[in-house]
Amino acid sequence: MHDLLRTYARALAAGDEVADRDARAGRLLGYYLASARAADRHLALHADATAPGDEPTGTVPSLSTWDQALAWMQAERLNLQACLEYAAATAHHLEATGIATAMSTFLYDAGYWDQALSIHQSAAAAAEAAGDRAAQARALIDLGAVQRLTDDYAAAVETLTQALELSRSLGDQHSQAQALIDLGAAQRLTDDSPAATQAFRQALQLFRSLGDRLGQATALCYLGGVQYESGDYPAATETLAQALGLYSELRDRLGQMNTLLWTGTLQHVTGDYPAATRSLTRALDLSRSLGNRLGEANALHYLGAVRCATGDHLAATSDLIQALDLFRGLGDRQGEANALCYLGGVQFETGDYPAATVSFTRALDISGDVGDRQAQAQALTHLGRLSLASVGPEEALVRFRDALRVASEPPSLLHQARALDGIGRCLARIGDTGAGTDHLGQALALYQRLNVPEAAEVAKALGSLRAGQIP
Repeated sequence: MHDLLRTYARALAAGDEVADRDARAGRLLGYYLASARAADRHLALHADATAPGDEPTGTVPSLSTWDQALAWMQAERLNLQACLEYAAATAHHLEATGIATAMSTFLYDAGYWDQALSIHQSAAAAAEAAGDRAAQARALIDLGAVQRLTDDYAAAVETLTQALELSRSLGDQHSQAQALIDLGAAQRLTDDSPAATQAFRQALQLFRSLGDRLGQATALCYLGGVQYESGDYPAATETLAQALGLYSELRDRLGQMNTLLWTGTLQHVTGDYPAATRSLTRALDLSRSLGNRLGEANALHYLGAVRCATGDHLAATSDLIQALDLFRGLGDRQGEANALCYLGGVQFETGDYPAATVSFTRALDISGDVGDRQAQAQALTHLGRLSLASVGPEEALVRFRDALRVASEPPSLLHQARALDGIGRCLARIGDTGAGTDHLGQALALYQRLNVPEAAEVAKALGSLRAGQIP
């Protein structure tokens, strides 16, 4: 609306009776709340159709399909935020928290994370001011999830711990379980895998007691992810298969996408490249059908890694550049660091060492900023390999030892194995064949324990070293 027309309309409205003005505002808030919920029922299978709040006296827009719901949310998202902020400022806390909840899945999937932070902070404050602890817990869960997405892990843990305590004091098992899921996800990113595992198992138990199959699938998906990162690949494979089966039965596309991302990553690491390509391609298709930019970025960068491993460097480069653009557009620095690592790997394989150096160094800097130790270990290992190929074993040895130190606190078996592998090769080239053999032997034991393709390569290198040849 033009500024002059808006000013004139406000002047006219100021002359109306307060009761009439408040009634009209209430009807508008009710309309937007009901319409947002109608849209969310298509966008999120877990939408709460029985959430508290006044229903409108008029009609909601005709939203009979997922595409219509998404288009409506896109068109109305700023109006929805304006309504929410007005509701929060005028003590309509049910409308404020209800609109925030109805928008949460859309904002998460579409990548409007800054807007989501503002909305959920307003909703949490409105609920607290009204003394509605149940609504406050729900708003804090949504807020903590977005804080995790924006790499503010410490704030996410604090927010979600508060939400968990509120939910427990209320005896709300469903909110407890959801808070545990998001708290575990934040703890995983702060390298506290034991705490994350415990949180996911507690959530799974709660969801099972509630008979919530969608919640069970979500807990299993997250649990499978932390099992993968802890190096327990057989357990991760079984857990992720259970999650995917439940999500498929429930026709939850978002859950299928997330589970396929973990599954494809696991298949890539264990050398099943055809299966990884199938899983990640399905995840990519699902992410695009959902308009989920984060899922699309993750699928593209993992696909790029698989294509690099199979020698399709051109396709890998295309995938990784697209992923980088998406991660940067979302402000996801952790994703950016991982994609840069994989892009550097393609550049290294194709002999573009200067470009690889830039990519690996940038990945190391970003992962250090966000506190992602696994990504730091990966970047340091890549820099070690690059130094070994271009500069010499002395400089490479420093990088590999740094990678081993980072990968040991907390332990990441795959990254430890890769660092030990690199250290062994450097020591062998320097002339310390005894220490080189010892480190390669340690790497081989870890690779064999994980059952990954690198085991064959290290076994061959050990054989060469024992035969008097430098690998």
